[in-house]
This record gives sequence, structure tokens and C-alpha cells, in this order.
Amino acid sequence: MARWVCLRCFEANDDAFPACQSCGLARGERPASDDAATPGTPAAAAGQPAGSTRRNLLGILARFWWVIPIAVIGLGGLLFNAQRDDGGEITRSGDLAVTDLQVGDCFDVQDDTAEEVDDVTARPCSEPHQYEMMFVGDLPEGDYPSDAAFEAWLDENCLPAFSDYVGTSYQESALEILWFQPTEDGWDEGDHSVQCAVYDPSDNELTASLRGSNR
Repeated sequence: MARWVCLRCFEANDDAFPACQSCGLARGERPASDDAATPGTPAAAAGQPAGSTRRNLLGILARFWWVIPIAVIGLGGLLFNAQRDDGGEITRSGDLAVTDLQVGDCFDVQDDTAEEVDDVTARPCSEPHQYEMMFVGDLPEGDYPSDAAFEAWLDENCLPAFSDYVGTSYQESALEILWFQPTEDGWDEGDHSVQCAVYDPSDNELTASLRGSNR
């Protein structure tokens, strides 16, 4: 790695730094006759010019500018994403991709009017929520399914799953089913998953799981 030597304190500096990291003298600049220092002289004793610390800091930031955005993004993930325990149960509310929902997850849709949903707000089932995931499956390979083919798939998969999960058949239940299906663009990119959730149309602030509720 290329390095340069400060003409005031004779310390070696990385080639990326525009000023000496020991005394702050700009690269290539010669010190004033009364500002010279012997090697190893502390910056303050060598008459470090005002603002040199700021220049040094800016030099460091210029070299490592990518650290700040990554740190912010990482912190944002910690602050806003849902978290699970070792058993996979959601323990803290937060954003979660629809495709990351698992059977038993409780959640709310962030925008009920949106035609496409990428993320939901996942919640512990003990916290007020509207929906609960009961089944996740994949559509068969091939062309994007027609509405009729998709409805047939739901009848064959989500309705039996509803009975197994809730404890009573869909036809006899007061509960309803919400599902997410891939868009055509998503299908072309390999997303063939379907998520089926159960909810109570009369209560959008459930505080307990509907699994085995026989409702």
C-alpha cells in the first residue's frame, strides 16, 4: 500500500489521507520555520493548525463513506423488522415480507386498499391483530394460472387446511379466509407461493390464536 511521509513530524501516512494523521499537516505542505517538530512530537505541541482534526475526520469519512449508510440500514432493520424466537414464534411486532409468513403467524395488512402487498405488520398473537396464517403452499409449475384454476387450487388446499387449523369446516364457520397469490411478474421470477390466512370479519383486534378455536 502506498504511503507518504509528513514533512513536519515525519510520520508515515496511508496514501488515501490528504493530511497527516499525527499532526494534521496537509500532504506535501512544508511547515513554517517555527512550526517544525521532531519525530514523535504530539500534535498539540507541534502547533497543530485549527481545524486539522475536522480535516482528518473528513478524510476518514471520505474513505469509509459506505460505513454510515450500511449502519443506518442495519439499524433500520433492527428497529422495524419483526423478530422471532428460536422456535420461530414472532416475539416482536414489525415488518415482514408476505413470502416470509409462516403458519401460525399473526399479522395486519398495512394498506387494505393496496392491490399488491409485499410486506405486512407481523405481531405476536397476544397483541391486537386481524389475520392469522393457516396455510402456505406452492402452485404447480407451468403457465400463470387462470382465475378458475386458482380458485380450484384454493378449494383443494386452503379449505381442507382451514378445517384442520380451526377445527371446523369453512362452510360451518363464522370465520373467513384471506389469501395472497403471486403477481404475473412475480410468477415469472419464480414466486409460485400462496398464503392463506383466517380472520374474524366481526373483530379486527383479536388477541388470541384462532388455531383449534372450533369457530
